[in-house]
Amino acid sequence: MKNRTSYCAAIFSLLLWGTTFALAKMVTPDPLNPFTFIALRSFFGLIVLFSFLILAKQVGEWFRVFKRHIKSFLLIGTLFFAVAYLLQFWALSMTTASNQSIISNTQAFWVVIFNILFFKQKPSKRFIMGLMLAMSGVLLIIMNTDINISGNTIIGDLLSLLSFIFWGGYTAFIKPITTEEKPIYVTTSIIFVGALIIIPASLFSGASAEMAQLSLSQWGIVSFLGIFCVGVTYLLWNYALSNKEIRSENIAILTALNPVIGIITSVLWLGEVFSLRMFIGFVLIMIALFVSEYNPKKEIKKGNEI
Repeated sequence: MKNRTSYCAAIFSLLLWGTTFALAKMVTPDPLNPFTFIALRSFFGLIVLFSFLILAKQVGEWFRVFKRHIKSFLLIGTLFFAVAYLLQFWALSMTTASNQSIISNTQAFWVVIFNILFFKQKPSKRFIMGLMLAMSGVLLIIMNTDINISGNTIIGDLLSLLSFIFWGGYTAFIKPITTEEKPIYVTTSIIFVGALIIIPASLFSGASAEMAQLSLSQWGIVSFLGIFCVGVTYLLWNYALSNKEIRSENIAILTALNPVIGIITSVLWLGEVFSLRMFIGFVLIMIALFVSEYNPKKEIKKGNEI
């Protein structure tokens, strides 16, 4: 597998993820609460994945893979998918979008921690340097007067931090499985487990009444967010992680591109001004990604570090 293809898959998944927040605001918190919103997204994502397996006549093979890794899928699907999703959107109701945007970029750091604790994989000094540069660039881009860690947002900020610790765990724990099994089987298994938890629970939180209030355009938004921003996005992300030559933190650090994507869409769609501060942050992130991903041939031979 070519590394370039893996990186392109990860970046395209981030482009799709980048549409989530703006579109989600059109259906949450009114009429959908976070529980119902995530349940519907998981449902639509799962439908498209199972449709592919049925058309490709691979349901039997998927089920064998599911049984083979059932303990891992139960852990990842429950804690690192369902719980992480619920925490993220619950936290967003108690903090600002800017605060959560900054916190979301700690993902790569948590992947490193999980890799050290559970897989005995230490990152290279070059990667750590790149990660620090990336965080600096992200802070420069997002920094504005709306960012405020205070008593009013502290609970939401802490819950956001916990959710992105879990998202870091998703990337770290899914990596070993994706290198063994087809990404489509892994993605379907994770979303299947998450949906088994989220969908029944949402029915007890008034999901039926909330769905009845959705307009046709809102159903279109929810469908898009489920099919493309859950089903397709996770499939692309897991495909990127299936590359044995790329460490999981090196994929995770690409999440630093989220604010860059936000800048580009804001300038092109909303006519916002591209400031000098944003430009410097953009440059720092690009340098950070080059520093963390660049791999001289003499270091490739070391084996233990990237």
